[in-house]
Formats: sequence, C-alpha cells, structure tokens
Amino acid sequence: MTDGSDPADGTETWLTPSRFVWLALLAVGLIVASFVVRGLSRLVVGYGTAMALSAPFLAAGGLLVVGLTLRGLLDLIGIAPIDDA
Repeated sequence: MTDGSDPADGTETWLTPSRFVWLALLAVGLIVASFVVRGLSRLVVGYGTAMALSAPFLAAGGLLVVGLTLRGLLDLIGIAPIDDA
C-alpha cells in the first residue's frame, strides 16, 4: 500500500483530503452539467424530455453532495476522521 495504512489492523482509508476535494468538484461539475444539458436540450426537444435527460446528472451530483456533507460531519465531530495519508 502506498498510503501508509495497514489493512491488517483495519486502518486503511480511501478518503483523503485531496480526494474529498476532487469529489466535491466532481459534484459541482455534475450539477452544472445538468443545467447545461437541460438548457441545450430544450432547444431541440420538449421540456419533459430535457428534464429526463438532465435528471441523472442532477441526482448523481446531489447524492454526492449529501454523502460528502455527511462524511464531513463525521470528520468534524471526530467519529470517522478523514486521514491525511
């Protein structure tokens, strides 16, 4: 392992501060993409179809924001710290 964690003692972590920031930027990008897809697709198809095309982007970005917020709160109160590997 390159992150200094030992899988034998259960200290391996997948979420580092840099990965947390990368995931937050990905979430913002997905939400922005949903609005771009909705706006551009309304030029070609109807409103309902445009909403259906943009919904997966918005749902993925929203769920990622919720998950990162909960994970950040767990770090803030000290239950599951985000380790700097």
